[in-house]
Amino acid sequence: MTSSERLRRIVDFALPKPCEFGEENFAGDSPVRAFCDLLRDRHGLNFHVFVAWACPPDVKVLQSRDRSASAVIRSERLDTLLIEYYHLRRLHNLWAGALARNVTAAGVLRWMCEFLIGYRQPELAILAHTLRPNITGIQLISPFRDETLASIPELDRAALQCFSLGHEVGHLLIPKQKNVTLNALVDGLSLAQHIRTQEQQEGAVPDEILAALADIRERELDAANLLNEVEVDLFAFGTVVDFLCRAFSCPVEVAIEATMLSFECQSFIYGCKGTCQLLSLVATGGLSEEEFRRRDYLIGVEIATRARAIVRRAGLVWTVAEHPSPPAEGRDYNAYVQKIDALIRPTVGFTSLIAEVLHEQVYALLAALGENAGPRRTLWLDSLLRLLEQDPQIRLDIYYILIAFGCSGAVNAAAYLRQMRSSSHPV
Repeated sequence: MTSSERLRRIVDFALPKPCEFGEENFAGDSPVRAFCDLLRDRHGLNFHVFVAWACPPDVKVLQSRDRSASAVIRSERLDTLLIEYYHLRRLHNLWAGALARNVTAAGVLRWMCEFLIGYRQPELAILAHTLRPNITGIQLISPFRDETLASIPELDRAALQCFSLGHEVGHLLIPKQKNVTLNALVDGLSLAQHIRTQEQQEGAVPDEILAALADIRERELDAANLLNEVEVDLFAFGTVVDFLCRAFSCPVEVAIEATMLSFECQSFIYGCKGTCQLLSLVATGGLSEEEFRRRDYLIGVEIATRARAIVRRAGLVWTVAEHPSPPAEGRDYNAYVQKIDALIRPTVGFTSLIAEVLHEQVYALLAALGENAGPRRTLWLDSLLRLLEQDPQIRLDIYYILIAFGCSGAVNAAAYLRQMRSSSHPV
């Protein structure tokens, strides 16, 4: 058996059934294929990229036992999720007030519905969908990957796919360090400094709360994992910016802006997914509400720290790109801090709103779990399933979610969710 055949067997074993997979064709995007070839050549890697369908959105990195070959497996749905965020962010300024909030909430709750289906929590998925505000006439999604990819400019499309791939390949290259603390330095600043700066920017917080949060971080935050994720993000960032400048002959600021946006899209989608996984653990009794709150807080800390590290690196990359040979007085880093701030400032309203909406809806679902605990849980599920069966619009929307997973067009949405309580995965 060849190493390639062994790798396919490993991939098949790692994916949930009835998931299917095949060699990734990058939806015909030659720049993304060229980016993978660049990573292989530059770093001497033998990795294969697979695309999976008929499964919830996810990404995995696998390596054969003898390390002769590696695999990056990306759900077909991942690209379309990233682009849905991209469009929501791009169009945010078209709306104002309640409409802006409603469109954002509708998008977030649909993603939550999808993730919760993936985590086999049908009642929470249906409830998330029923909480969506009515935005009839505003369509931001398509279940079809090729169609969705084609809806954005080629450079941005390449940046989204390349950053996601670069991040996962970074995990093959950058080993996790041991005995790491939050005093670990990245580009001259410690992880702890990033966290403190973020807390200061969030406004006045009583000292006793800050002390309690610091205690949670000290006891429960995995500093080694956080540092590894930061390093992998920065590897992906630098590699993608360099690649975009070469492949598209674009100015460095254009490549930086597209790559920062790609990081933002991935961060929110992965953060939303991680929070939904925690909700599913609460639903199955694997996590208390208090533990949920602590771990959800830590997800937020990790995302914010990684974002601040990316922003800092973006300024450094921009400075060096425009001044490869620094003048005698040195590079003016402060000028590039201002340039990066100018890129970020127009979208602060959207990023604040979407984070606020996610928090609000997550805790609405958490409260519903508490109200329907114990014997009431089965009755609650039955009532929500009946609602799904009786409401053609909800049924159609969830049907499209399942199609976006890659399920057969003959799938019955109500039956699919109803069977989630059985021992086998619904087909």
